[in-house]
Amino acid sequence: MTSLNKAFQNLKDAALNINEVADFIEIMYKHKANLFMWGNPGIGKTDSVRQFVAKMKQINPKFQDWYLTLAHLDPTDLSGLPTFEEKDGIKVTTWATPDFLPRDPNAQGVMFLDEYNNASGAVQNACQQLIQERRIGNYYLPDGIFIIAAGNPSGQNAFSTELSAPTKNRFAHIFVKTTFDAWSDYFLAQGLSPDVTKLILGFLTQYPKYFEDEDAMNSGELNFATPRNWSKLAKVLSDNMDKDRDMIARLATAYIGNEAGQSFASYKMESDKYQNPLEIIEGKDFKCGGDQIGFYNTMYGVYATLYAWLNEGGKDKAIQTGIHNLLEAVQKLKNADFITATATKISHSKLLEFADMKDYLKVAPMVREAKNRE
Repeated sequence: MTSLNKAFQNLKDAALNINEVADFIEIMYKHKANLFMWGNPGIGKTDSVRQFVAKMKQINPKFQDWYLTLAHLDPTDLSGLPTFEEKDGIKVTTWATPDFLPRDPNAQGVMFLDEYNNASGAVQNACQQLIQERRIGNYYLPDGIFIIAAGNPSGQNAFSTELSAPTKNRFAHIFVKTTFDAWSDYFLAQGLSPDVTKLILGFLTQYPKYFEDEDAMNSGELNFATPRNWSKLAKVLSDNMDKDRDMIARLATAYIGNEAGQSFASYKMESDKYQNPLEIIEGKDFKCGGDQIGFYNTMYGVYATLYAWLNEGGKDKAIQTGIHNLLEAVQKLKNADFITATATKISHSKLLEFADMKDYLKVAPMVREAKNRE
């Protein structure tokens, strides 16, 4: 293990969940402190920056982001190509400023330097002047631009280049992680096909090891499960849910690896036996009893359907009724974990504003009662 990897172990002890990162970025921005976000690939580091930028745009419409994938750049892409000018009768070399850098001296926003430690040493050297002195050659970065860099732990990529000590010291460093609960809130809010959403979330509830497959990631597999790849797979499946098992397995394997893909395809073939979530929305009871797999499959189906209605618009009353019926149905199961999971999911989502507080306030005593019974 390299010294840099040992440093990651210390960072992980104070890791931020992905849903906390946007708030942390806002704090750093207020103090104009350069920020370096470390974390596994595909967990949403880029999305958290975009979330922050979107929030700032609501305050200042001129707020922008400049996104640079450093692993794709050469040093001259940053410093600019050399040109000649004549000064006092002598030809001198100057460098043309790249057009992707902010030119307005009053510009405000974020410069996001992604895949920083996957860039070549020469590119990192070019960036070092930008980070330390906020300039490259004759180009000066406007005062209103905030620098964020991101990278993956070096143990996960044989091509990573360790940061120099001066560069490390110019950043505040955080390690970013995600959890299934945090990601599932985000995933539900995308308004993807309810059938696909409940299928993926139900599968990951049953097989949590496939949410983020670090073993496959670290062993150099070409395809492995990450939150980003689950989102990509969901979009592909939205138009292909009618395919046979072999094709579903191939589609899944292409994104999440063979072991996870085969398990996912088998799960899909069995998923029809679970209760239709529309039954809960319409006021019927859960049929799962104490079966966790059956409960979560149906519960996520209810959420996915309600979110789809939320994105369609004009179904406020139906959503409110669906939440009421969901809370009523889950309380009848008298299972503390099921009740808590349902209430938590609603409270962490846009659905909370549609919930009748009278229904919602019943949940806490129900949880206590269920726990006492257990």
